[in-house]
Amino acid sequence: MLRLAIVSLLCLMPSAVAVEGAPHCLTVEAAAVRVIDGDTVAVQGLQFGAGAVAIDLGEMRVRLDGIRAPDIGKAQAACPLERARGVAAGKRLREMIDAADVVEICALPRRSLDRFIGSIRGDGERLGHRLIAEGYASDSADADWCRSSLDFPTESP
Repeated sequence: MLRLAIVSLLCLMPSAVAVEGAPHCLTVEAAAVRVIDGDTVAVQGLQFGAGAVAIDLGEMRVRLDGIRAPDIGKAQAACPLERARGVAAGKRLREMIDAADVVEICALPRRSLDRFIGSIRGDGERLGHRLIAEGYASDSADADWCRSSLDFPTESP
Protein backbone atom coordinates (compact mmCIF):
# COMPACT_ATOMS: atom_id res chain seq x y z
CA MET A 1 0.00 0.00 0.00
CA LEU A 2 1.42 3.32 -1.04
CA ARG A 3 1.46 5.74 1.87
CA LEU A 4 2.18 9.41 1.62
CA ALA A 5 4.24 11.43 4.03
CA ILE A 6 3.36 15.06 4.56
CA VAL A 7 6.62 16.81 5.20
CA SER A 8 6.59 20.22 6.86
CA LEU A 9 9.90 21.86 6.13
CA LEU A 10 11.48 25.23 6.57
CA CYS A 11 11.54 27.40 3.53
CA LEU A 12 15.02 27.08 2.11
CA MET A 13 14.90 30.61 0.76
CA PRO A 14 13.55 33.70 2.57
CA SER A 15 10.10 34.87 1.59
CA ALA A 16 8.52 38.25 2.14
CA VAL A 17 5.15 36.63 2.82
CA ALA A 18 6.35 33.82 5.09
CA VAL A 19 5.59 34.10 8.78
CA GLU A 20 8.77 33.81 10.84
CA GLY A 21 9.21 30.20 11.94
CA ALA A 22 6.17 28.97 10.00
CA PRO A 23 6.79 25.68 8.19
CA HIS A 24 6.30 25.12 4.48
CA CYS A 25 4.77 21.79 3.49
CA LEU A 26 5.79 19.30 0.85
CA THR A 27 4.23 15.91 0.17
CA VAL A 28 6.48 12.94 -0.58
CA GLU A 29 6.10 9.18 -0.66
CA ALA A 30 6.67 7.58 2.74
CA ALA A 31 9.50 5.56 1.21
CA ALA A 32 11.34 8.87 0.81
CA VAL A 33 11.71 9.06 4.60
CA ARG A 34 14.95 7.28 5.45
CA VAL A 35 15.74 6.41 9.07
CA ILE A 36 19.37 7.19 9.89
CA ASP A 37 19.08 6.08 13.53
CA GLY A 38 16.60 6.34 16.40
CA ASP A 39 16.67 10.14 16.51
CA THR A 40 17.57 11.21 12.96
CA VAL A 41 15.69 10.83 9.68
CA ALA A 42 16.36 12.04 6.15
CA VAL A 43 13.85 13.09 3.54
CA GLN A 44 15.03 12.26 0.04
CA GLY A 45 14.02 13.49 -3.40
CA LEU A 46 13.09 17.05 -2.46
CA GLN A 47 12.69 19.49 -5.36
CA PHE A 48 12.11 23.22 -5.62
CA GLY A 49 10.12 24.28 -8.68
CA ALA A 50 8.73 22.02 -11.38
CA GLY A 51 9.40 20.76 -14.87
CA ALA A 52 12.40 22.20 -16.70
CA VAL A 53 13.11 24.67 -13.86
CA ALA A 54 13.07 22.09 -11.05
CA ILE A 55 16.10 22.13 -8.78
CA ASP A 56 16.96 18.90 -6.99
CA LEU A 57 17.54 19.74 -3.32
CA GLY A 58 18.73 16.23 -2.56
CA GLU A 59 18.31 15.03 1.00
CA MET A 60 17.38 16.93 4.15
CA ARG A 61 18.27 15.47 7.55
CA VAL A 62 16.15 16.14 10.63
CA ARG A 63 17.36 15.47 14.18
CA LEU A 64 14.37 14.73 16.42
CA ASP A 65 13.99 17.42 19.08
CA GLY A 66 13.78 16.45 22.73
CA ILE A 67 14.92 12.84 22.45
CA ARG A 68 18.21 11.00 22.65
CA ALA A 69 18.47 7.56 21.12
CA PRO A 70 21.54 5.31 21.38
CA ASP A 71 24.25 6.03 18.80
CA ILE A 72 25.07 3.49 16.08
CA GLY A 73 28.37 4.81 14.75
CA LYS A 74 31.57 3.21 16.01
CA ALA A 75 33.03 6.66 16.71
CA GLN A 76 29.91 7.92 18.53
CA ALA A 77 28.71 4.86 20.46
CA ALA A 78 30.45 4.30 23.79
CA CYS A 79 30.18 0.49 23.59
CA PRO A 80 28.86 -2.37 21.40
CA LEU A 81 25.70 -2.56 23.54
CA GLU A 82 24.88 1.08 22.72
CA ARG A 83 25.32 0.34 18.99
CA ALA A 84 22.99 -2.67 19.22
CA ARG A 85 20.40 -0.60 21.09
CA GLY A 86 20.76 2.17 18.51
CA VAL A 87 20.06 -0.28 15.69
CA ALA A 88 16.95 -1.49 17.57
CA ALA A 89 15.74 2.10 18.09
CA GLY A 90 16.16 2.88 14.38
CA LYS A 91 14.35 -0.32 13.44
CA ARG A 92 11.45 0.58 15.74
CA LEU A 93 11.22 4.09 14.29
CA ARG A 94 11.12 2.59 10.77
CA GLU A 95 8.31 0.22 11.86
CA MET A 96 6.28 3.14 13.24
CA ILE A 97 6.77 5.15 10.04
CA ASP A 98 5.76 2.18 7.88
CA ALA A 99 2.66 1.53 10.00
CA ALA A 100 1.41 5.12 9.72
CA ASP A 101 -0.90 6.25 6.94
CA VAL A 102 0.35 9.83 7.26
CA VAL A 103 3.87 10.79 8.34
CA GLU A 104 4.64 14.44 9.06
CA ILE A 105 8.13 15.82 9.57
CA CYS A 106 8.35 19.34 11.01
CA ALA A 107 11.64 21.22 10.88
CA LEU A 108 12.40 24.15 13.18
CA PRO A 109 14.53 27.16 12.20
CA ARG A 110 17.46 25.77 14.25
CA ARG A 111 20.16 23.44 12.98
CA SER A 112 22.49 20.97 14.62
CA LEU A 113 25.57 20.21 12.53
CA ASP A 114 24.25 19.14 9.11
CA ARG A 115 20.69 18.56 10.33
CA PHE A 116 17.57 20.58 10.98
CA ILE A 117 15.99 20.13 14.41
CA GLY A 118 12.39 18.94 14.29
CA SER A 119 9.85 16.24 14.98
CA ILE A 120 8.20 13.36 13.20
CA ARG A 121 4.57 12.33 13.62
CA GLY A 122 2.80 9.18 12.53
CA ASP A 123 -0.96 9.63 12.21
CA GLY A 124 -0.71 12.67 14.49
CA GLU A 125 1.38 11.03 17.24
CA ARG A 126 4.91 12.28 17.95
CA LEU A 127 7.04 9.24 17.23
CA GLY A 128 9.97 10.52 19.31
CA HIS A 129 7.74 10.60 22.38
CA ARG A 130 6.56 7.08 21.58
CA LEU A 131 10.18 5.88 21.33
CA ILE A 132 10.77 7.31 24.81
CA ALA A 133 7.59 5.72 26.19
CA GLU A 134 8.58 2.33 24.76
CA GLY A 135 12.13 2.61 26.16
CA TYR A 136 14.01 2.97 22.86
CA ALA A 137 15.07 6.55 23.56
CA SER A 138 15.41 8.99 26.44
CA ASP A 139 14.54 12.61 27.06
CA SER A 140 17.85 12.98 28.92
CA ALA A 141 21.19 13.76 27.30
CA ASP A 142 22.79 11.80 30.15
CA ALA A 143 21.34 8.40 29.19
CA ASP A 144 23.88 5.60 29.71
CA TRP A 145 23.09 3.06 26.99
CA CYS A 146 26.03 0.85 27.99
CA ARG A 147 24.50 -0.32 31.28
CA SER A 148 23.32 -3.88 30.72
CA SER A 149 20.76 -3.48 33.52
CA LEU A 150 18.98 -0.71 31.62
CA ASP A 151 15.36 -1.64 30.87
CA PHE A 152 15.53 -1.69 27.06
CA PRO A 153 13.02 -3.46 24.80
CA THR A 154 14.25 -6.63 23.16
CA GLU A 155 11.38 -6.88 20.67
CA SER A 156 9.00 -4.43 19.03
CA PRO A 157 5.52 -4.25 20.57
